[in-house]
Amino acid sequence: MMLLKRESLMGVKRGFASIAVLLAATLLLGGCISNKRVDNNAANVSIVANRTNNLKAEVSDLRSQVDKLVIQVTGLNEKLDSLAGTRKPDAKAASAKAAPERVNREVILLEQELSIVERRLENLEKSRKTPAPNIKVLAGTTDIQPAKDMAAFLSRNGFPVQAVDYASSSSFKYDTVYYAEGYEDHAQQLAEALGGKTIIKPLTWKSVFDVIAVKGGPR
Repeated sequence: MMLLKRESLMGVKRGFASIAVLLAATLLLGGCISNKRVDNNAANVSIVANRTNNLKAEVSDLRSQVDKLVIQVTGLNEKLDSLAGTRKPDAKAASAKAAPERVNREVILLEQELSIVERRLENLEKSRKTPAPNIKVLAGTTDIQPAKDMAAFLSRNGFPVQAVDYASSSSFKYDTVYYAEGYEDHAQQLAEALGGKTIIKPLTWKSVFDVIAVKGGPR
């Protein structure tokens, strides 16, 4: 009887030891995934911040060019005024007069791009303070296996998926990522990981999930 009790106790201890090992492995894996997601986000912030600084430098340089060209054009206009009625306008003067307009257009385009990049940087900074999203993957066709493959891919790449199911519609042509308020940048990163023609849209319905990826494709 004592021998049976001792063997039972040993069996229980071995069971607890196995559970402890399993829990430790689970926590370690979760930590690795979380660290990978944090590292990716920090790298994205650095890249966008560098792009922002480069764009600001380009805009500043172009503005300096505009100022110099305006001075040149002013001088040429004064020269043309003094020569008015004695000779035809110089072709070089006309070309110089058009130059500031061309550079101004470049400045406007760069400022538009800078605005977009600064907004991206702002979203990235916000996402660093936003809790990790709850992610769900839906099958946007009648075949759920591609959705399961997408979920496995995302989980391996720092985007742990909590659930996989069918979408309410099976007519999704492209992969589509929906995001709740405050999770736009997480959705952007997830879409970049998926690649291709992935579409990003805000969530228009209530959900317990913050990011929902729909696997599209041939029906």
